[in-house]
Amino acid sequence: MKLSQTMKGAIALLFLMGACIYLRYEDFFRVANKMVIEQGGDGYKAYQAFIYHVKYDSTYRHFQGMNYPYGEHAVPADTQPALSNTLKWINAHVADLSDYALGIFNFNLLFSILLCSVFLYLIFRRLDVPAWYSIIVAIAMTFLAPQNMRMTGHFGLALPVALPATLYFLMRFEEKRTIVISLCMAFFLTVISLFHFYFFAIMGATISLYFLFSYLHKRNKQLLSRYAAHYGIQVILPLLFFIYWMYWGDPVKDRTALPWGFFHYHSRWEGIFTSLTQPYFQWIHEKVINIREVDFEGKAYVGLIAAFAFLGIILAWIGRGFRQAPVSFLPSRKIYLNSIFYASLALLLFSFGLPFIIPRLEDLLLYSGPVRQFRSVGRFAWLFYFVINIIAFAWLYHKLQTKKWKWAVWIPAFALLLFETWNFTRSIDVRLDEIPMGEPGKRFVDIPGIKYSDYQAIMPLPYYNVGSDNFWWALKYFAGNRSQTMSMQTGLPITAAMLTRTSVSQTINQIQMMTEPYRRPQVIDDYPDRRPLLIVHDVSEAPEGETTWGYLLQESQLVYTDGSLRFFRLDLDLYDKKIAQRKQAITDTLAIDSLLFEVNGFRSTQPNVNFVYDAMDGSPAANAYLGSGGFEGKMGDENLIFEGTLPEAKPGVYLFSMWMFINHDLYPRTDFLVVESDPATGGMRKQYTAQSREVLKAIDNNGWALMEFPFEVQASDSKFRLTFNNKNLRREPIFVDELLIRPAGTDLYRQSDRWVWKNNRHYLK
Repeated sequence: MKLSQTMKGAIALLFLMGACIYLRYEDFFRVANKMVIEQGGDGYKAYQAFIYHVKYDSTYRHFQGMNYPYGEHAVPADTQPALSNTLKWINAHVADLSDYALGIFNFNLLFSILLCSVFLYLIFRRLDVPAWYSIIVAIAMTFLAPQNMRMTGHFGLALPVALPATLYFLMRFEEKRTIVISLCMAFFLTVISLFHFYFFAIMGATISLYFLFSYLHKRNKQLLSRYAAHYGIQVILPLLFFIYWMYWGDPVKDRTALPWGFFHYHSRWEGIFTSLTQPYFQWIHEKVINIREVDFEGKAYVGLIAAFAFLGIILAWIGRGFRQAPVSFLPSRKIYLNSIFYASLALLLFSFGLPFIIPRLEDLLLYSGPVRQFRSVGRFAWLFYFVINIIAFAWLYHKLQTKKWKWAVWIPAFALLLFETWNFTRSIDVRLDEIPMGEPGKRFVDIPGIKYSDYQAIMPLPYYNVGSDNFWWALKYFAGNRSQTMSMQTGLPITAAMLTRTSVSQTINQIQMMTEPYRRPQVIDDYPDRRPLLIVHDVSEAPEGETTWGYLLQESQLVYTDGSLRFFRLDLDLYDKKIAQRKQAITDTLAIDSLLFEVNGFRSTQPNVNFVYDAMDGSPAANAYLGSGGFEGKMGDENLIFEGTLPEAKPGVYLFSMWMFINHDLYPRTDFLVVESDPATGGMRKQYTAQSREVLKAIDNNGWALMEFPFEVQASDSKFRLTFNNKNLRREPIFVDELLIRPAGTDLYRQSDRWVWKNNRHYLK
């Protein structure tokens, strides 16, 4: 059987690409099943999600390894269901490969790199580019692809095959519009989106724009029904699958509608046409002009060859008055090349955040529907990287193939491309690292005397909770690494979370366990049994007495210690005990009249009226915390909560506290501002601004939370102004109640027939 030139080239490509992958990722071939690319952060969390789902989850759909006891759907949990569920099925029906899950995870990244080069090679071959030329460019483009940067953490996105495969299937579809091609596209879109759902957005947008521009080129109404049918197969069918699998029957109804970051995680032209991984741009940055920094999410450097090609295409297009298609060097592929060019250009502009970043158009984002969910819009520039390089190098071949001096251009072009690829590749550290406490004999399961089945979950301290886009309890390295390693080894889930679009109410329930003991945490009633939690605490990252959760360590049983690492047994009735102790302490203090002074209906540790209290009972509100009224306003307005002076004020630290209703999406992201000013001149003496989520001290079970923060008063005659505002919520109501401003050294008490009260916290009798 005689092999075609394309097949011979493909075999050569696989050999050369395999050699390049081996040289680049040599340690993968030795210890991929023992070591990891990243020991902490998003990367290590991805390992934990994948391995936990493969080994311990009872269903294909739900991930129970974090946010215990609620868990999360397998897709937003970053379990990479396409791979983890396949391995899970093999374990159940063929052979148990669980012990090789880590190696399979790591090698999947390399397999995607190999496939990326194959699809790029096939695209160039169908553009009538010779095999040798296609091989060189395909290899270089694969290693220069921006998704390689994701191998440092965002592993679900570190699959460069996604867009080349999409472009290849679109090319085949343009050649022959068959159901088979559309089904292949639909299958690939579904599978790759099961690694990371951003691929559905990027590839779905690519296919949609391609269909639009391809039809506009042809302007044949008879094609509409055929296009609609194929579009339904390629995009709508996978979409319906995800709607069913992810949302049908989903118990979570309060995921955020507006994730934070859209105006930060976008690209800029500097991230596309310059790169500080290249020495000449470093020189320009240091010696000539500062190159503006671009967020990691917005970096998709196309290379100098592609950048100059794009400039040439645009200038020529302008010179022709936009009357002809911008890409015209290969008439047989005119519709395909121009359609992918237009699509990539449209997504490039969108990756810049347009039109939403235009001044006075920012609010358009509030009305953009599902677009708001894809906050890292810089990723949409990836399509432009592949398209402009495909066009540039295909053009370079076809325009010069008949010229005698072609090699004088081709050789420097290849050299420059390979040089840039080398520099870019060297800038990414993907060397494998050992897993702390991962070696036999040193693992958590090897610690004598600890029976992990006695516990129902791991509580890491310092605590972390990221993903709701309403609260950010940032991950500390050791807390994340130790808890996630223990989870992978023991099968214990984690109460903390590093997930995506998690439930707001579930997050509040989790954080309630980390704030002051005020009400019995609601999450305790959601636990399946009464077994204790296993606290994993690293002293080096958060000493016991410096946090709202320090009492958990002081009152729990120490079961293991090794250097800075400590394990505690947390019995669930501890919260009830601490609440009862606090209530009893207040009751005992109130019973000793000689210790306190009667001041304006309060018992105070100071004899004078040196505080401000506003119960707000005179203001009707649809939702009040305590008493008969409270403050109600519109989130988008400047809501004035307090304005005036402080009685008998002295320079020093005061505590501002108030209750705010937070159990609603985006409410915890409400901004507040305290301004201290000179009453004579109006000049500002000091100000303090933050978001509600940053100053929470206690959470009630009715959706209200206590905000409390220190403010250092500058002068005794100062005037103060406290306002709240949340532009994202506009007409949504804001509810605030029970304002208290007191000196840091003053404690206030009171009681009724139903409760006892101290410093704006009331406990039911």
